[in-house]
Amino acid sequence: MGRKKYYSVSFWIKIILLLIVIPSIAALIYVNSRMRESLRQQAASVSGDMLGLYMEQLDGMFEDVDIYLTGMMSDNQNIVNLQLQTDRNDRQLTKFALHQDLVASTVSQPNVGGFFVYSCPLGMEDDFFNSVNTLKDSGSENLDGKRILKKMTSKIVDGTLDTSTWFRWKLGDSYYLLRIVYDRNTWLGCWVGLNDLVHPLEKLNLGAEGFSVLTSGQGQILTDNPTDMVMLDINENYRDIEPFFGAKETAPEDAALEHDYSMKSYQQKYLQVSTASHRADLCLVAMIPDKNVLGNYRQVQSVLLVLSLIILVLLPLGALLVQRYIYHPLHDLEGTMEQVRGGNMDVRARQESHLKEFCVLTQRFNEMLDEIHHLKIHMYEQQLKEKETYLQYLQLQIHPHFFLNCMSLMHGLAELGKYKEIQKLSQSLVKYFRYMFKKATSLISVREEMDHIKNYMDIQKMRFPDGIGCTINVDEALYEALIPPLSIQTFVENSVKYALDLTRCTKISVDIIKLGDKMKVSIRDNGRGYPVDVLTVINSDEDIFEGDDTHRIGIRNVKERLKLIFGENSYIHFYNDHGSVVEYVIPLVWR
Repeated sequence: MGRKKYYSVSFWIKIILLLIVIPSIAALIYVNSRMRESLRQQAASVSGDMLGLYMEQLDGMFEDVDIYLTGMMSDNQNIVNLQLQTDRNDRQLTKFALHQDLVASTVSQPNVGGFFVYSCPLGMEDDFFNSVNTLKDSGSENLDGKRILKKMTSKIVDGTLDTSTWFRWKLGDSYYLLRIVYDRNTWLGCWVGLNDLVHPLEKLNLGAEGFSVLTSGQGQILTDNPTDMVMLDINENYRDIEPFFGAKETAPEDAALEHDYSMKSYQQKYLQVSTASHRADLCLVAMIPDKNVLGNYRQVQSVLLVLSLIILVLLPLGALLVQRYIYHPLHDLEGTMEQVRGGNMDVRARQESHLKEFCVLTQRFNEMLDEIHHLKIHMYEQQLKEKETYLQYLQLQIHPHFFLNCMSLMHGLAELGKYKEIQKLSQSLVKYFRYMFKKATSLISVREEMDHIKNYMDIQKMRFPDGIGCTINVDEALYEALIPPLSIQTFVENSVKYALDLTRCTKISVDIIKLGDKMKVSIRDNGRGYPVDVLTVINSDEDIFEGDDTHRIGIRNVKERLKLIFGENSYIHFYNDHGSVVEYVIPLVWR
């Protein structure tokens, strides 16, 4: 199972602030974007509807002219006569009459720039060309002449010019739409100047810098520049106006008029609204300055921008306030807890917060520390009492053991009538038991313990005059060091009890040396040593000889008293080296 990852209060506070601020700013940005888009859609819809209506009128005009030209080609008697007559005078009269028909056509079709007819019947030497212009297109007279019609005729013949619908022709710097019908080497047609078609759009309210143009389906601009500075950039790359149809494609006739919009950036942003013709390769494009579209909304946009800036400013300010009034008190409280955990029960949490909840929290925490401190003192005193009681119990365990031995010795001396020895033994016993009844929790000097051992050995020598001896070697500097009472005498007594061999002299030695800030005590004898199984038990931390109150009570007594008094700072070890050896190390303690 993976380790759980924890996060600080500061982390979550910052996350919460971000979760509040970021959606707020995102909402403002979204509202701003949607409002701008909505205004552009409304402007595009209004302008697109107007462009669509005008394009419908143009398509209707194109359709009417198509019908008119087709009907005139099939029904006009003068065209039929021109194709069939061979008499020169009759042909002249027919040409004049046909000219009058063309003049009448300009009256019935006022939106057309002009009409023309060209005929070259087979077998006749003279061909005929005649055109009639309106006054609306000052450049229309440039279409007069057989040269241009012959050029068109050659393109029609080789298939590079499609005259089945309206087609575009450039003459000089101007573009024209032409429609031609053909029958028996006779061409009847008309033209419309594109600049004339776009003039009515000047009445549209597109703003001071707005304009409208006619383009091809591929996006090529076909009319003059209404705003020279802007259109200059467009003319350098005419595909900046988005095309609506592919090359040489027109919209299907039965489709509804389409208009769409997009944003374009030239020297400023423009809303481009376009609609396509269904009768010709034309698109009507209106360019509306974006600042005119947005209008008064710019004030609302400024307010939204100010609100966004205020939120951005409040975010770090809010983070600083949270850092100061929430995170810092929590951090201080956490630091106080760490010190308490390290054992410093005197430290207290600071109550400097301006928030009521943190003041109450730190106050309750400090009160809890005070209660824990008092409880700890009470428990410590209780443990000392229990420890002192237990040490006294351990020490009293030894008294009956030695007391019985002494009584047995005194009884033997009495049987032998050695009253002086009994008197000396009695005095030694008085010293011995006076020492034994010292307070178990009080440490004594090494000198006192050594005097007690000498007194004890005097008693043993009375029992075994030539069978036992004891050597004491102590560093002079350690005589005033403190040790637990009977911590050496107990092991001397064990050596007397278990190492004594009447066939030879039993030797016991006590050595006390200094090891840095500790003291090492060694008691050894020349007896048989410890049995292997006994060594294993007494060197372990288990409750040795549990259930047996008579077997080596002294060893257990000293081990437990050293542990109670010095804890982990004491060390005791038992081993054999030509006899039994006991070594223990305790810290140096001085009175």
